[in-house]
Amino acid sequence: MAAIVIAACGWGAPMAAAQTGTGIGAINGPNPLPLHTMSSSGVFQLRDPDYPGLRCAHYSTRATLTGADNQWGNGDGTNVETGCVDALYSARQTLDMFKNWLGRPGVSGQNPGIPIYVGLPGTDLALANETGLELSRDYAGRWATSMDVVASAFGRRIYFDERQSFPRGGTYVATSDIFAAMTEAYANQPASFDPPDYSVGEEIATGIGGPFRSMHDPSLRGVPNCWTSSLATADEWQAAGPMSHWFYLLAEGSKPTNGQPQSPTCNGIQAWGIGIKAAGQIYYEALRSVPADTYREWRRATLQAAKGLTPGVCDLFIRTKQAWDAISVPTVTGEATCTPLRLEVLDPLVATVGTPVTIRLKGNGGDGVYTFSAGGLPPGLTLDPATGVISGRPTTAGTYYPGLAVLSQGRSNFMQPPFVVNPKPA
Repeated sequence: MAAIVIAACGWGAPMAAAQTGTGIGAINGPNPLPLHTMSSSGVFQLRDPDYPGLRCAHYSTRATLTGADNQWGNGDGTNVETGCVDALYSARQTLDMFKNWLGRPGVSGQNPGIPIYVGLPGTDLALANETGLELSRDYAGRWATSMDVVASAFGRRIYFDERQSFPRGGTYVATSDIFAAMTEAYANQPASFDPPDYSVGEEIATGIGGPFRSMHDPSLRGVPNCWTSSLATADEWQAAGPMSHWFYLLAEGSKPTNGQPQSPTCNGIQAWGIGIKAAGQIYYEALRSVPADTYREWRRATLQAAKGLTPGVCDLFIRTKQAWDAISVPTVTGEATCTPLRLEVLDPLVATVGTPVTIRLKGNGGDGVYTFSAGGLPPGLTLDPATGVISGRPTTAGTYYPGLAVLSQGRSNFMQPPFVVNPKPA
């Protein structure tokens, strides 16, 4: 696939009414596909009203496709209008995924959508530049408008919007793979169309022996699964392999049970997935903050992102770290650590009626700032929520099961231990 060159450009919102049309695609489905369109003076346009700038046009004329009935395409993958149906639908799913899963309103603040041009000569497949996204034919003569190809191109554009550069290290290529997989998962099409998977280009790769890239096992496409320091001087396609592999291991684990393929690890230890949406949220947060495009900085940034997404709970953090270990990226000096929030009782929960008692609660993990709560304490005892000290004189003998909790960063850890109050000695 050709490299993507991106530059900023502006797009004005059209003065037309929003409509809902239908399309017959060659790759996406099931048909008919819903299309968000515009109309003006009785003429319908393949222009999305919700993402200004997103439209589909013929490459040679640059004119947005129009029609009289708001029904588009005929299922023929060599037809430009059908190509626009697939491309516009794919782009809409990509942008909806970014909005609904990641909270991003579009490609950029000024340009929520970008125009798509179907009909690029040759087989470069997808090019994105200052004019928009240009799509050519695949190796079977159809237009290269599969969802993962379109989402891949949009992903690189978003990468550039955040990073303002394309590094040699290949992380932007991996980003396009990641956003392609996320979009397919978001759209969740049936298996006979372009279903959720972690292969890039399999729908348009007829005649070349398989997809362009396989995230579960990049070595199947001739790129490394595991990180080594030599990747710093490798081309971007080689350098992207371990990052795409890391994402698969984080999303699915090395031994998925949902139909996705098993994935080898570089350290021989099983990795456990957290789901593609959570993995994508971690990656996106890191994309917005990583100071340098090296694997070690990405490890540092994703660990911090995982910790921040679920304060006081370390499951995402642990599995993010596990996935980096599984592709042989070593521990980075100063990387984040995570201690699960937990409550400790420092003194025995035993007291005597009429005798003063002091019992200390302690919080661990979280951000170090704690608030304590208790329900069902023995009569006569109270809790200071700031210090975690239970004190007073119990008045009634018995065995109680108070609910004790510590709160930090909106999370809590709870226990309900027995608390014995003995009768007052005779």
